[in-house]
Amino acid sequence: LIGIGWRLYGRSAPLAPIFTVCGAVLMYIIVIETHGRFASLPSLPAYAILLVTGGVTATISYRYSRPLPVLIGTLGMGVAAVAIDYPTPYFPHLALVLLVANLLGAFATRLESCSWLRWILLLLTAAMMQVWGIKITLPARSGLDLRNLGEPWFFPVLTLFALIFFAVGLWAVARPSKERVSRFDLQLPTVTSLWVFALAAYMLRKEEAYMVLLGLLGLLMAVGSYAF
Repeated sequence: LIGIGWRLYGRSAPLAPIFTVCGAVLMYIIVIETHGRFASLPSLPAYAILLVTGGVTATISYRYSRPLPVLIGTLGMGVAAVAIDYPTPYFPHLALVLLVANLLGAFATRLESCSWLRWILLLLTAAMMQVWGIKITLPARSGLDLRNLGEPWFFPVLTLFALIFFAVGLWAVARPSKERVSRFDLQLPTVTSLWVFALAAYMLRKEEAYMVLLGLLGLLMAVGSYAF
């Protein structure tokens, strides 16, 4: 269906969006059902299929300057990734899919003004990172195994989200363009700093030395943003 939609977009056929959207939605539903209900598809291939589907729909939008495929593909990819294995996903894999979804969402807004999509993806990402942090701290208190939670990856992933979101917001403001900067881009560095700092402080609340370092990093980011 997605392939037929791609071909129809090339012919400017009016049915092209129907085939593409139906194909993407069916793909996400099939992956969730096959993995969750029938347990016949492992998690890693399931996440890979979501990434490929989102990438293909984004390619269609890029090639033909049509926003609908990447909008549906990106939103569906993020929601489907959260649904897989919830409430006990392997969070590093989930974080990768959500990162790609956020980047594709930023591309989608270049085709059509749709800040609502980026807000949904940002809130979804922040919520999943918060769940990840809570799940890490709870087993630590009860002596349970942390290996399935990907605990060593938590702070690298959180740092990566912070750097990328911060850079995307600053680039949108500084890039040479006559287009009006969206409210989302204007608020992204501030919102990112708030939720990343709050989550990191929650995770490091018992480590005084790391809290001091976190405070210095937060101050440095604040001064850098003001100077920028």
